[in-house]
Amino acid sequence: MPSKAGDLLAEVRKGGGLGDEEVRFLLGLTENEDLERLFQTARDLRQAVFGTDVFIYGFIYFSTFCRNDCRFCLFRRSNRGHLRYRKTAEEVLNAASQLAASGVHLIDLTMGEDPRLSTRDFRS
Repeated sequence: MPSKAGDLLAEVRKGGGLGDEEVRFLLGLTENEDLERLFQTARDLRQAVFGTDVFIYGFIYFSTFCRNDCRFCLFRRSNRGHLRYRKTAEEVLNAASQLAASGVHLIDLTMGEDPRLSTRDFRS
């Protein structure tokens, strides 16, 4: 018997996209049968796109100075016990090149809201 969940998952398997409402609908599923179909679709698509490869994610912090005081963050302004540094554009590029050469697939360039730096400082 066709269902809204089944129809949406069939569309996704064909390569169709989902809108916000459709995603909300799928995330709100509660019936075990629907959930199992959702999870199986996700597993099948992951296997079709990525196979069994493992992807490595790396971070480069190019500044540990921050004007904010977010309680969860090691680099918060009030944390006086942490070593602070700013990398140059050349240091960031060298570190990214080394990570890429070591097999890292996704490199996240990260910094706090350093009052002395902006993204303009790192444009070529």
